[in-house]
Amino acid sequence: MFEIQVTPELRIGYARDFTLSAIRDYSAGSNEILIGFDFGQGISAKRSPRYF
Repeated sequence: MFEIQVTPELRIGYARDFTLSAIRDYSAGSNEILIGFDFGQGISAKRSPRYF
């Protein structure tokens, strides 16, 4: 998993999941592409403590 802060408002990332259990014979895992955009940059707003 990685994420890049392209601009102060834009983040782009990628995550890969590998299956390690017995189901691996039927599943090769998964891929995710993450895109995050912060609207209102510069506006005084509270962010969630779970913000990544």
